[in-house]
Amino acid sequence: MRTYHPPSKDSVIINVESCFSDLVLREEGGLNRIPPADLIQKFMKLATASEQFGFAKKWFDRETDEVAHGGSRMVWKLTDKLVLKLAMVNFGKEQNETEWKNSRMFPVLVPKIVRHATDWSWLIIERCVPFESDENMINMLGFGESDIYHLFSAAADISSINPNMLWKRIQTTLKWDKPNVRDHWSLEFLQKMLSFPAIKTAVEAINQKKISSNEPKYSEHWGLTVTNGKLVLLDVGI
Repeated sequence: MRTYHPPSKDSVIINVESCFSDLVLREEGGLNRIPPADLIQKFMKLATASEQFGFAKKWFDRETDEVAHGGSRMVWKLTDKLVLKLAMVNFGKEQNETEWKNSRMFPVLVPKIVRHATDWSWLIIERCVPFESDENMINMLGFGESDIYHLFSAAADISSINPNMLWKRIQTTLKWDKPNVRDHWSLEFLQKMLSFPAIKTAVEAINQKKISSNEPKYSEHWGLTVTNGKLVLLDVGI
């Protein structure tokens, strides 16, 4: 059973059963690298992304600390195990809140969120390594982007989930695809994909309309956690 503290003075919620403790954050300097609330407010009022990047770069030590940069959020490395997702606009706050909610509904699907600001301006989240390419995903997992595309498309189109129904639906779309995409498919191959807890959970969540089928269809949106190599979906804050 998960236990949570109420919001504290520093405007965060702590997951006390997380494998990332305050001690880890303190030892690696992570807590000291979270920008204060007044700086975050100034950051979000800047007019352009380049101004925001320059502002954030002054707070963090090195340019290489930035892990990712989207239209509404930046991701910065706090420690070897943790990153900070920083909202650039109000939509980024909405994404952070949605991502936190999804992490509670689907803990095996997404990276662990250790802390968040009460106004959702930032998250501290388990650091992951995304797949560099479709080929990289295939080499690591045995399946790639075209495979998850067919799987998640089928999950969105059928009334209930079981491997036989999924396989029947997948076959109707595979026949239009290239031989190098369809020839390795079988019910056994599907069951191998579903043996990954994150893939099975994504299929169920898509089928239940809890998450969109769009984000999980791309190999670049998947990765492995740095702590234990667990497969996770990197961005479900949409």
